[in-house]
Amino acid sequence: MESEYGLLIGVQREHEDENDYWRITQFLMPTYTMIPAEIGSMISFTAAVPRDDESMWGYTIAWHPDRPLTKDEIARIESWRGVYTELIPGTYENALNWWNDYKIDRKKQRTESFTGIRGIREQDLAVQEQQWGPISPRRHEHLGTSDLAVIAMRKRLLREARDLENGVEPQAANNGASYRVRSAAYLAPKGAEWHTYVGAIDWISGKKQPTIDVVAT
Repeated sequence: MESEYGLLIGVQREHEDENDYWRITQFLMPTYTMIPAEIGSMISFTAAVPRDDESMWGYTIAWHPDRPLTKDEIARIESWRGVYTELIPGTYENALNWWNDYKIDRKKQRTESFTGIRGIREQDLAVQEQQWGPISPRRHEHLGTSDLAVIAMRKRLLREARDLENGVEPQAANNGASYRVRSAAYLAPKGAEWHTYVGAIDWISGKKQPTIDVVAT
């Protein structure tokens, strides 16, 4: 669903009772994403900032709204098994990269994971980098129903870019308050409209505390 600041992306999963489990991710124009987190755990925010026509900087930020990170949480980040990537010291280059084949462990690939690659972000990089060179020719892609959010994001970015060329600035660029939103994960009755479900939309839009069974924020 489009919004002033970008996109509201809902993913539905089957639940064990009469409810559906919904995960809500925010795409904030032009390069930012807020990912749902379990209640009490770190909240993660990612940014993919273009550097030039062929490269970008990637940032992942973790925080709690009400307290500093603990030593255990920092150690969990520095295990590099989640959405945080280990860098070569003093650089922005990933320690596990295309040149060293992301240090794929073939034994672990056979017995522990589908990829054999250590962390979630490094697994992402392995399927994002160098498939067709610095710029991927999209004509080779075959997007399907599971790629609806990707399709919607690209359409939005292309439309905003064309508008900017014609002198029309994005609305959100002059309205920082529109970015005061949350990601969330919650249970809703089967068949409920995920983006208008009573209580959920107020929670996601940052207006008030939830009146729903929020299982992650």
